[in-house]
Amino acid sequence: MNSNFNDTHSRLKSIIVEGVDYLSDHSEGSMKIALASIANQLDEIALEMWNAHDSYVSGAADNQSSMGDTIARLDEDTNILRSTIDRLRDENNTLKTELARLKVVGCKSDDVRGTILNKMAYFKSVKQPTDVQLDNIIFFLNRGDWISAIKEFRTVTGTGLKESKDSIEEVMAIHGFSKR
Repeated sequence: MNSNFNDTHSRLKSIIVEGVDYLSDHSEGSMKIALASIANQLDEIALEMWNAHDSYVSGAADNQSSMGDTIARLDEDTNILRSTIDRLRDENNTLKTELARLKVVGCKSDDVRGTILNKMAYFKSVKQPTDVQLDNIIFFLNRGDWISAIKEFRTVTGTGLKESKDSIEEVMAIHGFSKR
């Protein structure tokens, strides 16, 4: 019984540490609130666990089954909290991706858009690209994902790898994008 208690207690501590680490890495207000709520729940569970442990140690025979039930419930709550943390991480990553995509709409994107269109004009067989295609290229450049930008440029222009690479690298040099 004591090893179950120690295992559950260790898992709770790791969830609290994981939540605190996650909180320190992310400053979004909603994530802070959600993680603070999770930390409070974990604190309450830990307190219940200690109270149950104290009762068990004091020798109350009827608390043995209660301790087992508490540990089982704590295990279940721990799994729920872990999945909540994972879901919040996924939502945070989705929000970061969307934020990066929205940054494309800044004033710099008009300059980049013009440079890309000028590069495409060199290739006579190129149709007018759609706004989505241009936004995708700019999005990839903002993320430092120059390989995806080259692929998108090739798709739009139908040019070879070297021509696309040279064009994207020139756009990156002109507008100060870096490779990551």
